[in-house]
Amino acid sequence: GTPQLGVYETQNQLFSKKISISQIRVYTEPTVAGNGFRLDIIGNDGLVVTNGTFTYTFVAGTDVTGLQGALERINFNPAMKDLYSLAVRITNTGTTNMTIQKIEIDWEESGK
Repeated sequence: GTPQLGVYETQNQLFSKKISISQIRVYTEPTVAGNGFRLDIIGNDGLVVTNGTFTYTFVAGTDVTGLQGALERINFNPAMKDLYSLAVRITNTGTTNMTIQKIEIDWEESGK
């Protein structure tokens, strides 16, 4: 089928203390024209966390800091509330199929 709106979602991970997320890194095959996805952070209620949505759409160019050109790593720096439960949902919004190889999330304990 066509790649539009294909969805992948992880199970929800519970933590014994609240966590604060400082960065999310998405590693992909080199991106090309037509690639795009939305990454949602899902909280304990199964809903997207406020300020927990990040969008990538391929843009031609050569400025990696501006997310331009063929990228193999896409960085997101969230500004959302602390969580005690976390899941990740990825929705393909592009017109060209792409492969996400892994996602890394930097987090630290931030409360009780």
